[in-house]
Amino acid sequence: MSACTKCHKEDCCCKPKVVSIQGPAGKVGKKGEPGDKGDKGDPGADGINVLHVQNTIFVDTNYGDDGTGAAEDMTKPFKTIAAARAAAVAFGPSPTKRVKIVLQKGNYINEKIELLDLVDWDLGDSEIKITNDSMGFIIGDNGDTLDSVISGNANLVADIDTSTSNFSGISISGGSTIKCDVNNIHVKTSGSVVIRGIRVFGQADVYMNVKNITVEQNSFGAILNGAGVTAEAVCTLYINFDTITATLTGGLNGFAASANGTVVHANGKLIIADGGNNSSGMFGVSSQGSGTDGPIIYMNCDRVAFRNAGGGADQVAALAAGRGGKLYFTGRVVELSGIDAGSICSGIAIYNKGGSSNTYLSIRVNELKYPITSPGTNQFGIFIENGLGVTDTIDFQGKIKITGTNATPVYVAAGKAILQNSILVGTGTGYSINNVGGTVINNGSVRSNKDTNGTIANHKIYLIPTFSVTDPQGGSVTIPDIDIFEKIIADATIE
Repeated sequence: MSACTKCHKEDCCCKPKVVSIQGPAGKVGKKGEPGDKGDKGDPGADGINVLHVQNTIFVDTNYGDDGTGAAEDMTKPFKTIAAARAAAVAFGPSPTKRVKIVLQKGNYINEKIELLDLVDWDLGDSEIKITNDSMGFIIGDNGDTLDSVISGNANLVADIDTSTSNFSGISISGGSTIKCDVNNIHVKTSGSVVIRGIRVFGQADVYMNVKNITVEQNSFGAILNGAGVTAEAVCTLYINFDTITATLTGGLNGFAASANGTVVHANGKLIIADGGNNSSGMFGVSSQGSGTDGPIIYMNCDRVAFRNAGGGADQVAALAAGRGGKLYFTGRVVELSGIDAGSICSGIAIYNKGGSSNTYLSIRVNELKYPITSPGTNQFGIFIENGLGVTDTIDFQGKIKITGTNATPVYVAAGKAILQNSILVGTGTGYSINNVGGTVINNGSVRSNKDTNGTIANHKIYLIPTFSVTDPQGGSVTIPDIDIFEKIIADATIE
């Protein structure tokens, strides 16, 4: 290397440096032809043929096999519910090892679920259908004391053509603790038996979420008793529902509690009680015991529709209590329709004579509607039967509109009626309040289109306007101005 002529150094900054610059990329060439196919590779290892799920047993009505089914293996489901239940017993559930039975989606015919202690059930989207009434129920505890959780969105169906045995969709008769979520319960029959959607008659604690409950008779030829939901023992029932529909021709209850010491907490949207022209013993919601400490129902339901009590109906009511029963009800509308009135027909009532029994109804509704198409002699919005004790009480706040020749918004033969800021409309010839032997207390502004009869404490009844019309036969007739009163109702605010 020669030295620089300026600084006489071989490596210096005086010499010019050459920097190369990369040029633009050239065009991509054409894709070459594919090469020859390579040799087949060696086989891989065997796949997993067991899928363990701890403490779980599977049932699949389509692909299961009771002969090869195994616990804790999702790839080996049982075919029937009974086989899976037997496997759960053999598995040995305990407080530290609860077992779960999982039903895959499918139709399970004439396979009821007999609950086991410490065994839970995931029913998924299955349908369980019973056509054999001798099974007694779709889900039940057989009178045992147990702890079980039922989850999923199952549809429970009983379609029994010639029923000879009483039947319930869910039957809890032991001292159990049950938590249950299902989609629909539908029980129907043509037999002369008692059917129920849900029946609790053991000393149990039951927590229930269900969308729809339906009980019905296929034909109205036979007398049938039953209810959408009944609590018949010293139990506690918590239930959330959308709709309860009971279409029966015998002792009908949409929702009933009938045992001393029973406590029910219920929240729902709609109860429909359709009596199919039955003649007696119909109740939309009923709390009736046998002594001073009867059952208690706390219910919040948007609407109760009470229909078709026919044949000269006797002792029927949309909301009722008796013999120590207590009902605390809050809702928007209670509506009666298609009532062929007999001796006693009521929107809200205390029935069953028997002296002092501490029966109590607290009713808070926007409106009680009672249009009567077949007038009878005893048709009431509120009714307290003769022969009851002084502590038997109906405490009411809301609007009552009862239309019919002999309709009376409030009739008190015994006990006590407390009216809280209420509106009473009756189009009949009688009184708005007829107190013939009990106590009526007006705890607020009561507006009515009729006068009253009997003693009323804190008497503050505001009558609606009336006007006179010419009678074609001569003279004039004074009638209430219903149009004005309807406007009063529409504008009224119940505090």
